[in-house]
Amino acid sequence: MNDQLLRQFITSIISPTEAEWNDFRHRLTEVHFRKGEKLVLRGKPCTALFFVQEGIARHYFLDNKKQEITTWFSQPGTLATDYGAFTMRMTAQFGVQAVTDIQAWKITFTHLQELYDQYKNWERLGRLINQYYLYWLIERNNAMYIKTARQRYDEFCDQQGHLFNYVPLKHLATYLGITIETLSRLRSGAY
Repeated sequence: MNDQLLRQFITSIISPTEAEWNDFRHRLTEVHFRKGEKLVLRGKPCTALFFVQEGIARHYFLDNKKQEITTWFSQPGTLATDYGAFTMRMTAQFGVQAVTDIQAWKITFTHLQELYDQYKNWERLGRLINQYYLYWLIERNNAMYIKTARQRYDEFCDQQGHLFNYVPLKHLATYLGITIETLSRLRSGAY
């Protein structure tokens, strides 16, 4: 599998030396998941971080009614894991499931910590990715309380509308914090 997309992702954040890149690349494993397979299992230790090369994954949890609520989509060029559980060495509260077939690069927590300990550049990468995820989490949380269903839907269509071609509507509805009926009305223009 070609690592060009991964290299673009990394070098958009840090500038590793060739030796640092080679050490990092040596620690990666190429993995494949079929549609419906789980990358991260809820209730199990979360020991790996995935970089999605091809395909789409959804991140979800079960609410108090045991309904799956989708919180995030990992697409080519992004990361997939239960990030909190991975970084804090905890049991996964979120599941990550392949919506389509996925090709990804996998790195274990142990290998990533070794890179952090050995190279300042990789430690910086981890810090900057953490900052990004914190920012995204705050923005997403605010949107769920501040924006209307119409605003969230329109923003989703502008930024990730292509997901309508791959993701079941029930998952898109929970991601947007609306019922499937509201999603249908928004799509038809009746809302």
